Amino acid sequence: MYKNISIIGTGLIGGSLALLLKKVLPDIRLIAVDLPPVIQNLPENSPFDDLFETNDISEAVKDSDLIFLGLPISGIINILPRVMSDSKDGAVICDLGSANAAILKEAEKNLIPGKYFIGGHPIGGSEGKGFSDASADYLDGVKFLLSPASNVPEDVITKHSDFLTKLNFEVSVIESVIHDRIVAYTSHLPQFISTALALAIGQIDNTKETMGRGMYTMTRLASSPPEMWNDIIRFNNKEIREAISVFTSVLSDIEKDILDGSISEKFNSAAKLKKKIRGES
Repeated sequence: MYKNISIIGTGLIGGSLALLLKKVLPDIRLIAVDLPPVIQNLPENSPFDDLFETNDISEAVKDSDLIFLGLPISGIINILPRVMSDSKDGAVICDLGSANAAILKEAEKNLIPGKYFIGGHPIGGSEGKGFSDASADYLDGVKFLLSPASNVPEDVITKHSDFLTKLNFEVSVIESVIHDRIVAYTSHLPQFISTALALAIGQIDNTKETMGRGMYTMTRLASSPPEMWNDIIRFNNKEIREAISVFTSVLSDIEKDILDGSISEKFNSAAKLKKKIRGES
């Protein structure tokens, strides 16, 4: 099992993963890598045993058995060749991004025998930003999707999957292109629905007095940092636009059903599909 783990990017997801790792496996050596202002502002009681600034990446990863890349997608793509080169033989590099195909394509161009890249996507988090908003609870028990590079042996994939399972992740292996299309619907589309809903409700006054938990839940993602989503849109643009197009078509059909009084069929179909989506009997 991994003994030394580096996390490059200690924001919401990287920080939450670090907190979860130390909670479950307190004896591992955990190494943080980030920009100088971020490293300097990490709290004294952070879960990290060693801190490195980004200009010391080589030193930070040289002894690491596992390296997580918790940067925005463009940052992961930019830093990946260097991490692959500077890591030790046998190291596993796993990203924490949410659009796998572009990252895996870059990894395939920089493969080194004896070093293994496994694309990763933990389906958790919040609308917060930075280590100050991180929490182990955000990732505890969530799905973790893996898209291994072509040179990764089955035993390495199994070892990595078993490790993540020990952290209470629900692990699945999925082809990167399929991953990106599915998460455009299940992860990215909800963000844009939440954003649109907040913009629509914002057109009227005195809404606070009438908003219940459902509306707060549905607009929660509208607070997400736009800089993160700019990257996701850039690297999963086609799939996101397809998902939005399908959603707007369905919403248009619902409007027509409201006009002709046949909305009950949509409610019944949605209730059945909800059970299927959630894996309920």
